[in-house]
Amino acid sequence: MNWCACLNVSLTNLLCANGNCRNLRELDLRESEVEDICGHWLSHFPDSYTSLVSLNISCLANEVNFPALERLVSRCPNMHTLRLNRAAPLDKLANLLRGAPQLVELGTGAYTSEMRPEVFTNLAAAFSGCKQMKGLSGFWDVLPSYLPAVYPVCSRLTSLNLSYATIQSPDLIKLVGQCQSLQRLWVCPVDIMFLINACLSSYAGLLYQNCKVNAC
Repeated sequence: MNWCACLNVSLTNLLCANGNCRNLRELDLRESEVEDICGHWLSHFPDSYTSLVSLNISCLANEVNFPALERLVSRCPNMHTLRLNRAAPLDKLANLLRGAPQLVELGTGAYTSEMRPEVFTNLAAAFSGCKQMKGLSGFWDVLPSYLPAVYPVCSRLTSLNLSYATIQSPDLIKLVGQCQSLQRLWVCPVDIMFLINACLSSYAGLLYQNCKVNAC
């Protein structure tokens, strides 16, 4: 089920899908206008529901019910794509990843939090367990101190979307420099020339030759 770019998706619509689509594999709310649903709709998925492989809630304005999201994600062993919304807190991401180490594509929520060593340690350990991850996106409101937490998966990434990220150019270069297998990179237009110049004159030159850079 794909609600991509739909208008006025309501709580009733989502609850109906939850209750009646027992073999639902994909739920994509990307670019949809969803009524304020307070996140509780996720708890209406029955405990027997395990078929979801892709969940995109990036368009939602409010924080979802995270315990319900964690339960849903952890009981769907074939889930490979999860894209969170901007309201998803960084300090809860580690628990979510530990319940879904098989993820191939992840869209983070807000990538910022008060700097706490335990949050960084938990996050880095959770990313270390994601051995199949190939794509990262999201990174709203980035706090650069937390960026190294994703380094454990960077060598395997083929896709990195930073079009929503507010990352200073030196931090951007450090992150991209970890991604030796990158094939596609999305960045803000203001960053693209700095990135290209740095790639042409540094250790990242080979990356530039093999990677398609997109300005969003």
